[in-house]
Amino acid sequence: MVDITLCSSGLEVDIRVSTKLTTPELIETICMTLAIEKPMGEGIYVVNRQYLLRMDGHNPSGLLDGDKIMFIV
Repeated sequence: MVDITLCSSGLEVDIRVSTKLTTPELIETICMTLAIEKPMGEGIYVVNRQYLLRMDGHNPSGLLDGDKIMFIV
């Protein structure tokens, strides 16, 4: 399990997710948890490691404990 701090519009939310989730599954989980619409952009950006997780990725997202992520819309 990974603790993620989600950075979106100045809002920070801690979410626990499985490290086995692919990027699309991860985005789906976060959107359902926060009850927000899925972004139509490329994916999500791992802020603290300056790394883009592409929306079409089929492998586990590779997030680490405490990662800060931002939706790319």
